[in-house]
Amino acid sequence: RDVISAFDVDPAKVFVTPLGVAPRFRPIEDAPSRVAGRYGIENPYILAAVGSGHPRKNLVGVVEAFSALAQPDLSLVIVGAAQRDQAAVRAAEASPLKDRIHLLGYVPQEDLPMIYSAASVFCFPSLYEGFGLPVLESMACGTPVVCSNTSSLPEVAGDAAVLIDPSDPAQLPRAIGEVLRDGELSARLSAAGRRRAAGFTWERCARMTLEAYRYAAEAGSRN
Repeated sequence: RDVISAFDVDPAKVFVTPLGVAPRFRPIEDAPSRVAGRYGIENPYILAAVGSGHPRKNLVGVVEAFSALAQPDLSLVIVGAAQRDQAAVRAAEASPLKDRIHLLGYVPQEDLPMIYSAASVFCFPSLYEGFGLPVLESMACGTPVVCSNTSSLPEVAGDAAVLIDPSDPAQLPRAIGEVLRDGELSARLSAAGRRRAAGFTWERCARMTLEAYRYAAEAGSRN
């Protein structure tokens, strides 16, 4: 829709090729003990970001939502370059729960499945995304997801996540709190997320990309 609107492109010439989820993203049974042993982080925790740390990731909103929950036994884990968003770093330092906020930076790719799997909920309240692969990676690991209802994210998440308006600061902590309290909702999101993620494969991405190239080649030969 953005391409069509911004560049006045014929919709028939626009092909969407969703990304895929690598097989390594799956539930890890002993994930909590492994995360505790490697990173010193005990359950339960909220996981956020897993990405560039750009301000559009809305990490300030994540920190504020975590602080608003005010649960002393709960931690917040942010993976990725959070330092890119100095406002988020300042918000973390000013939080009354700052001792339970863990800015891990980038972690080894092989650690991501266990970090996803051990989380009680993954939140991704991004203001804008081109795709949003961390949402699917989390779903593939069986972790309930709360994410934004903006840009590409509703197309990625479908009905397998709790969608919130990132411009409303009250919605994120309310949604996270609901998932944490409601075991039935958490289990339903976990199961729905795994089913949803299973439909996004790199084979499918390659096949759809090939179809787009074939269309372009055939159109060029006709012209």
